Formats: sequence, structure tokens, C-alpha cells
Amino acid sequence: DACVMSNLEVARMLAPYAHYLVASEEIEPSDGWDYASWLTRLAQSPAMDGAQLGRTIADTYRDFYANSTKTERVKKAKALTMTVIDLEQIQAVDSTVASLAAGVDALLTRGGHSAWLHLAQARHVTEEYARNAAPAGERKPGSEVYDLVHAAENIKVHAQDRASSAAADAVIAAARRAIVYNIRGELRPHANGLSIFFPPNQTDFAMRGKTSYKETSFAASNSWYPFLKHYQAVPTSAAERNRPKPAIDPVTASG
Repeated sequence: DACVMSNLEVARMLAPYAHYLVASEEIEPSDGWDYASWLTRLAQSPAMDGAQLGRTIADTYRDFYANSTKTERVKKAKALTMTVIDLEQIQAVDSTVASLAAGVDALLTRGGHSAWLHLAQARHVTEEYARNAAPAGERKPGSEVYDLVHAAENIKVHAQDRASSAAADAVIAAARRAIVYNIRGELRPHANGLSIFFPPNQTDFAMRGKTSYKETSFAASNSWYPFLKHYQAVPTSAAERNRPKPAIDPVTASG
């Protein structure tokens, strides 16, 4: 019962120790799960397996907000996410992501800044989570976690590379096999159940202690982390910093 936990890195870490992971891609409302409801159902049906229990947790979580008499809770239901993940399938997801990372890393090596632009566009249009946690008036740094399936779909569209497209298809298929059950509110239409860390640049990667990402078991063994380092280095090279800046017209009030 915590925010922004339904991601591949967390699932990879927990896979040796459990059968299922129940978690949210997005920030959870402060009321959290509806413990009374799902624990009551578990007491009534104690023989249910982990997948059934996970589905019960997800359904009662959604219903607690969507069916509430409190307007504020009903509003929050529109951005809810909750997923039940079969952790026995995570190794396959891990392997396909490694192949995708190797493919887009090679694409960056071949295509340089032009390839980076295609990948940056794919990242930019992918659904992101935890962007509403910044204090009012401050830039919203987010957690830089993006839906994995949606990212793979967008890489297929924007990377324009046959090998990367095939690798993206493999990621999508593996992720969908791992996702046993998934709920999402209307404001999170691309929340397919698993997210992945994908910071846009070196500055954001260094924010809020994110440099410890390299210490995770996923980063230590998967080629996604080397790809991230390569990706972040491209737009911050000396040549990129010295590119002419676009002219911007003065801002005028439109009324």
C-alpha cells in the first residue's frame, strides 16, 4: 500500500520472494487501500490464492473511491491505478527489456542526435506517473517512471527501426503475460500495469537521490541502465550545448 510501486525494478527485486505483486503505478490517495473490505472477503474465502486476493484488493480499492458518497474521493477514482503481477513472469519481462535496451542503445550509436530525438519523442508522449507531488509553484520533477507497454508502443512508432520494433513487441507481449489483473481510471488511459524508470537527462537523474538507482539489482544486470546513461549523455554533449537556441517571440496576453 504505497505510491508508484508497480514498476519493473520493484517486481524484479521481489520476484524471488513472492508469487504476486499488488501495486499502483500512480500515486495513491492518502486513504490508501480499503483493508476492511478485502480482509473481510479473505476471512470469508481463506482458500483464495494470491491472484484472487490481489484482484480483491484491486476491486475494493477502486470501489472505495468510485462508489464513495464523498465527491473528493470520486474525483480521485479517475486517476487510480492498481495491478496484480505474476512474479514468475518477470524474468521474461526483464529479458525482453534488456533486448530492447540493447537495440535502442545501438540505434543511438548509429544515429546520434537524430536517433535521440526519436527516442525523446517516444518518451515524451508516454504516460508518466507521480508528477503531482511537487510543492505548489515549483517545477514538478516527478519520479520519471513511465508505463512500460506504452513506452514500447511509442518506441515502435518513433524509433523507425525494425530491430527495435521487434524488441518492443516482445516487451509488450511479456508484460501482458505478467499482468494478471489491472484497473485504471479514465485519466490514466495508458496505465497497463508496469512502469519503468526513464529520466530525460542527467540533471533529472541526479535529483532527489536517484543516483542510487544504479545499485538496484535490475540496474546492475540489465542493459537498460547503460542505455539510460547513453541516452542522457547525448543532449548534454558539448556540441548540443552550443547549438543555436531558437528565437522566441515576446509573450502577449490574449485575454
